[in-house]
Amino acid sequence: MNNATQYLIANKEILELIIKNQGVHEGFWVLSAEFNFTAAYTGPSPETATPSAIVGISKIGIQRTDTLIPNAVDAAAINPASKAAK
Repeated sequence: MNNATQYLIANKEILELIIKNQGVHEGFWVLSAEFNFTAAYTGPSPETATPSAIVGISKIGIQRTDTLIPNAVDAAAINPASKAAK
């Protein structure tokens, strides 16, 4: 029985999983994220509350790029199209 309480996945591995899951077979891709921002007056107690920023991640996805830049992967190498699909 697996008793793990946490799994961590590197950004590159998330990128590769999305490419395979979405059936992407060509192009260079990078990981992207959509954020939500809000402000609040928070702290551990009312006496120590300060103006604060809260950031939420609403979506994680991939974005195509024209060249192989750092942290980008080539979908053709990660998820080659099958010969039957060609």
